[in-house]
Amino acid sequence: MNKGTIVTLRRDVLKRFSRSVPAHAGYTTAQFAWRATLEKLEGCRGVIERTFENSKHVNVVFGDTMIGIDSTELEVAPERWFVKVHMDDGDIISTDINGTEREINEYYLGNDFEKSDETMHKAIHVQFVRRI
Repeated sequence: MNKGTIVTLRRDVLKRFSRSVPAHAGYTTAQFAWRATLEKLEGCRGVIERTFENSKHVNVVFGDTMIGIDSTELEVAPERWFVKVHMDDGDIISTDINGTEREINEYYLGNDFEKSDETMHKAIHVQFVRRI
């Protein structure tokens, strides 16, 4: 992973950090604070700000929070798009979704989706507005 790579925390990062303290030892104030930070950042997208030569350690910025963490605790974030999906009845659904353009097109195009009025409609066009 290089500087500028968009990442997320691995889904099981909290499990590993909770196991790093023996049950009889309890948590220190710093460990509680670190766990709280990881919980807050779970599911968020961050950007690698700095890498360190000959080390797996990286600095990652998540919004207004920067953390230092082992790069093995991160995974490259999937592409995320804001799209407008045009339906066969003329309606347009605006949403954001993870995936490549090909994966998103395969998910929507030609498939039936139930709308709030419980009618089924096919997606006929996906407009990729921007990456988010």
